[in-house]
Amino acid sequence: MLFFLHIPRTAGRTYHACFLKVGRPPSRRCEKSYDMLRLNESAPGCGLLGSHDDFSITESLPADTAVITQLRSPVERVLSAYEFALEVAVRGVRLPGRKPPNPRKVSTREVWPWSLLVPWLEDDLRARAAAHPLPPGTAAPGANPYDSPEVAMPLAEFLEAPLVHETLHNGAALQVLGLTNYSRWVDAAALRRCAAADAGAAERLQALALERLRGLAHVGLTERLPESVASLAASLGLRMDGPAWKAALDAFTTAENGTVVQAHGDEEYLHPLPLWRTYGQCVARARKRAVYRRESSLRALWPGGEPRFDREARKRIAPAVLRRIRELNAMDEALHAAGAEMLEARLAQQRARGTLEAIPVLPQADMDAIAREPNRPGAPHRGRLRQEHARHRGPDELRRER
Repeated sequence: MLFFLHIPRTAGRTYHACFLKVGRPPSRRCEKSYDMLRLNESAPGCGLLGSHDDFSITESLPADTAVITQLRSPVERVLSAYEFALEVAVRGVRLPGRKPPNPRKVSTREVWPWSLLVPWLEDDLRARAAAHPLPPGTAAPGANPYDSPEVAMPLAEFLEAPLVHETLHNGAALQVLGLTNYSRWVDAAALRRCAAADAGAAERLQALALERLRGLAHVGLTERLPESVASLAASLGLRMDGPAWKAALDAFTTAENGTVVQAHGDEEYLHPLPLWRTYGQCVARARKRAVYRRESSLRALWPGGEPRFDREARKRIAPAVLRRIRELNAMDEALHAAGAEMLEARLAQQRARGTLEAIPVLPQADMDAIAREPNRPGAPHRGRLRQEHARHRGPDELRRER
């Protein structure tokens, strides 16, 4: 079995949904497990599993499971997590009318750590909207999406919240160690507290995380995504001009006795395009959807304004805030540096052996066709969030879904 240990906000969708899954026929994939682990013994072909679970999940997997992961600069990962959690929270608190979720797909709100962060931010958004009501159509030119306390929790405040310390800071190292607050190991919480309170304990855990990282089957980097995917393909023996398969949400069904039965053969899901082109189209569509959803959510927060989470906006983040992210993620900084060395060494070996294939550039005709495709309906309506009335709940109502 191949298990993708998906660290949130590391381009894991690109890795898992757009590459690993389309490179394997449905009969060799496991059931979706981002909301909960599903390993059905009646589906012996299960050979690819991916989730936000930490390393503790490996106790439930076959002994010969190969674990792979993807790392990202801690500053970039934390910023991306803040942006994404806020975006999803905005979609959740706007007025009714949102298209119901597809029951065959796992909702973001059911997936750790968003199952914790999103409800928390939703409550915060409602409270701020009630405390600082803005008339519909109010313009907000030049709004800083990282520091607008009347509208949303500022980034600097977000970083210091206990829940963010529990779920995001040093999150990559804790996932590799199996010590997140989603861990199956009973001592995980005690070890996290030790690392937070004792520098010596943190150093020992960091050394263990680095040792475990070096034992993984493959480590990629978000900053070097094309090379990471090409390297992973070479490691798995997948040819970029080889076959690809569609998502196949309806390929299996569960019988009354609980066994999983393949309802349709693999050949019915064979993609007409080769792997590299299927991958490229999937990435392009995913990025387009992400931009559309993010911008729609921000328009709901700032009626009449056009703030964006982009490189220009990030230039407005105070240097002290960026330094604070690095301080709070020292273990992840070390892990990211080691991962970069590992990827470079692996790429050098694969080039020397002649096994590394460059991923062809997606044809412009494909990019143009995807750009013309309509965006999905159901995005937040402009300015609706600020019309919400606050609903106050106690801290014990913070949902910690698993």
